[in-house]
Amino acid sequence: MATNPGSPVMQGLKNFWQRPEGIVGKVVLVLGGIGAAYGFVQMLPFLIAAATDTLHLAIVIGAILVFLFIVTDKRVRTLAKLMFQSIMRYLTGLFKPKRCRAQHGAG
Repeated sequence: MATNPGSPVMQGLKNFWQRPEGIVGKVVLVLGGIGAAYGFVQMLPFLIAAATDTLHLAIVIGAILVFLFIVTDKRVRTLAKLMFQSIMRYLTGLFKPKRCRAQHGAG
């Protein structure tokens, strides 16, 4: 069976970003990016002041290196991706109307 992206079997499948939870995820990421940019602008005076002192500069560089390690580690990225997708599915479920049990015959 052909499973290339153009085959009829694969055309019906949607990736995460094409599903409803992906749309919610895009909105959350945009809002998170705006919040992160605002937080960075608010922290900038502290970072500049910390860079003037050698000890504080070493601590800031160490924190940046730890952050970069966490961001670039494949296991951490996979875990973060799966957690993000699960949270977006949960949030999307909050927006969908609940079906009445009486409609399905459950008592």
